Amino acid sequence: MSRIINQLKRNRTFYLAIGTTITMILYAQFVLGHYSTCFSISGTSNSLGLTFGYNLHMVQDFFKNLPPEWHNCFL
Repeated sequence: MSRIINQLKRNRTFYLAIGTTITMILYAQFVLGHYSTCFSISGTSNSLGLTFGYNLHMVQDFFKNLPPEWHNCFL
């Protein structure tokens, strides 16, 4: 029994990292997953993406295509 306890003590940081990673994945899936439905537009790109290649006109066109009730998702 003491051998198991010593093993857990030695790898405590590793187990903490694994535990918090699993917690964040589950949080993103079950809590934040609901909010992502706000950002889908059928037949077009679902988001602006993570690039800096967009100009003001492209961003304004993206927001014009959103239904008015979805603008609250961005506030």
